[in-house]
Amino acid sequence: RAPSDEGAVAPRATGGENTRHAARGKGCGTKVFAWIEEHYPEVRRIRLEVTRENTRAISLYERLGYAPLEYCQMVKQLRG
Repeated sequence: RAPSDEGAVAPRATGGENTRHAARGKGCGTKVFAWIEEHYPEVRRIRLEVTRENTRAISLYERLGYAPLEYCQMVKQLRG
């Protein structure tokens, strides 16, 4: 069972394909996370989702101090 995120409120952002190729490797991700931590001091935990194939993002998150959170994720597509 994953640790509870009860009461945790933080902005939700998406990256990956939305991240402009020209911005990669320029420190933008590091700056974004620093900004979030500075402007949301009441947040106790930040939880990320990343595909295993996104090794660049995983490397960044690990450099910033994030650690894997192993849990089972399940989904059921109903329509579309």
